[in-house]
Amino acid sequence: MRPGQHLREFVSATDTSHQNYLLDIPETAAGKMGLVIIVPYAVTKQRPFLESAFISYSTVLEQVRQASNQTNLAVAIIGAREPAGGSPADEADALDVLKDISSHYSIDPKRIYLYGVCEGGRNALLLAEHHPGIFAAVGAWGPTLAASALTA
Repeated sequence: MRPGQHLREFVSATDTSHQNYLLDIPETAAGKMGLVIIVPYAVTKQRPFLESAFISYSTVLEQVRQASNQTNLAVAIIGAREPAGGSPADEADALDVLKDISSHYSIDPKRIYLYGVCEGGRNALLLAEHHPGIFAAVGAWGPTLAASALTA
C-alpha cells in the first residue's frame, strides 16, 4: 500500500467499458483502513474521468490528500457517466470501485463511508439506501431533492 494518490482503472461489470477513479492512501496507512467514497456532483457536460473537473483542479487534489492524511482514511473520488448522475450505471460503477479497491487494498469493511455535495449528496443517500449493509455512514452537504435536468 504505497501512500499517495493513485489513478486507477477498472472494467465496468455493467457494460465492460473502462472507467477510472482516483484513490488517495494516507501517509500513515497500516493495517485495515477506512475508506471514504466521494460521490460526484452533477455537471452540465460529462467528460471522461481523466478530463473531468473531478480531478482537474490541483486545489481539490491537495484537499483530498490533506483529508486522507488528517483522518488516516483512504479517499476515493469516483466519476459519473451521465450529466445528471444518479443513473443505474453510476450506482453500479460505485460498487465496482468499492470491489476494485477492496481487492487491491486492505479495507476495513466496517469503515466504508459515502460523501457527496449537491446532487452527489442525493446520490450518496440513494446508494446507501439501496445498499444498506455496505456503508457505515453517509454524509451529504446540500443534497438536492430530485435529479437535475442538466442538458449538454
